[in-house]
Amino acid sequence: MEKEIWKKIFSTIPDDELANLIKIWKISIRGFRHITSKDITRIRALVTKECLKQSNLKKIQDFYKIVAAKDEDDIRDKTVHELFKLYQDGKTLHLILGALYSSPEDRHHERAKQFEELVCKKNGLSSLDELRVLTEKTEPPKQEDEHDSADWQKKWQKSQKKNQELQQSIKKFELLLSRLKKDWKAEKQSWKKEKEQLQQELGNERTQKNRLNEWKKTSEAEMQQLKDEIQKLKLEISHLNALLLNTNKEVAAAVQTDEWVESKPSESTAVARQIYIIGDPKNKLIDESENPLFHTIEANKFKEAVQTGELEHADEIWMMAYLVPPWLKKKIKNVYTQKVREFKDFPSVKKYIERGIK
Repeated sequence: MEKEIWKKIFSTIPDDELANLIKIWKISIRGFRHITSKDITRIRALVTKECLKQSNLKKIQDFYKIVAAKDEDDIRDKTVHELFKLYQDGKTLHLILGALYSSPEDRHHERAKQFEELVCKKNGLSSLDELRVLTEKTEPPKQEDEHDSADWQKKWQKSQKKNQELQQSIKKFELLLSRLKKDWKAEKQSWKKEKEQLQQELGNERTQKNRLNEWKKTSEAEMQQLKDEIQKLKLEISHLNALLLNTNKEVAAAVQTDEWVESKPSESTAVARQIYIIGDPKNKLIDESENPLFHTIEANKFKEAVQTGELEHADEIWMMAYLVPPWLKKKIKNVYTQKVREFKDFPSVKKYIERGIK
């Protein structure tokens, strides 16, 4: 679709002007070193085909963009009827269409289509392919009416003047295009240099980021190691505190035992205390003790001991909790409340005896 539009625009350009534009656009035609207006007449189709190649068409569109930017008539800002008035006043048709169709905005393209329709309608044409804006004749035609001849002469001279102005504008545009190419080349080089610098900075940032990530991993590992060591030290401190507390209790108990030993009567003169143990621990310490004197009763023999009244002589009743069933423990506590002492295991018994005897 785009190529059809530009093909239509090229068809409106007169032969001599198209020959000049080919030079400005720097488009080469195979088999021709220099293109003249006579050549265009013979090879217009070939020239049009070459102009429509993508690389060439891009250059041509850039040319018309410059035309639109530099044109004093502000073509892209005109209405359809204002554009037609410019055309009637001698504005070259392809410059108007080229300025509109080279725009990136759709509204300019739509305005160009409406302008085409108006031109065709006013000239009684079916398409722009039938039209040439500027005459290619070198002298005005002969007219029977002198007034018409003079009027045509004026139009022809005006057209020639416009053509000369266009030639001058083309030269200016050619110089401008050349300068823009140089500026573009310099700017492109600047962008390339800036890109290389940014890539280098990006590489440095990535290197720094990798270093930070490595440092972070190392720091996290060291931090975890420190946490583990701190936790270990806390456990050791807790253990030492427990040992210290236990030692303090043992010291206090030893002091209390010494006071009790000093105040109690000697074993030679004192009557041995009678202690009945419910649940036989079967231990030598119990069997060999003389004061206190221990009597062991198996848990299943407790009822018999109660019936015989044996427990009535007990100074204390020691109950081995780990050898006596719960129901029996409850019963013993209810019957012999004041005399009962309960031990959870034999080491507790041994410690209690040692505190009381030594």
